[in-house]
Amino acid sequence: MKSLFGLNVPTALAEVCHRDVLALLIYDMQIGIAGQIKAAETVTANVGRVLNAARDARVRVFFTRHMSLPLALMGAFQVRS
Repeated sequence: MKSLFGLNVPTALAEVCHRDVLALLIYDMQIGIAGQIKAAETVTANVGRVLNAARDARVRVFFTRHMSLPLALMGAFQVRS
């Protein structure tokens, strides 16, 4: 493992596969988004399998989603969109 700016930077898969440094990020699996994906049922089922495996292994899990608002309410957020 290398060190950069005081942070450990893994260089091999074996260095990443530990509960204390590993996390699963599930990004934007809302119905409105999943409905736009070809074979959404297969994708959703696979995400569910990975989520269950992460939970069984006691790996941290983070859920996030893309969010947008009507233009009149977005403020500075619309610049980033």
